Amino acid sequence: SFWQVGSRTQWNIGSSLYLGLDVFYTRLNTAYKGTSTNLYPANGSSSAVDTLDNQGAWSAIFRMQHSFVP
Repeated sequence: SFWQVGSRTQWNIGSSLYLGLDVFYTRLNTAYKGTSTNLYPANGSSSAVDTLDNQGAWSAIFRMQHSFVP
């Protein structure tokens, strides 16, 4: 399962210029803990050991928009 929480803020600088900032946190609940052996990893090596656990990630988007036509 997973869940997300985020916020979006927008500033109106002028009549046609906007700045925006979106910030999100995503949490992945895997229900697995331990290690996993990948026999065919993408980098071409013989094998790889990965750690399985819950994961979280922050993401952000900055946006600037200028409207040319009202």
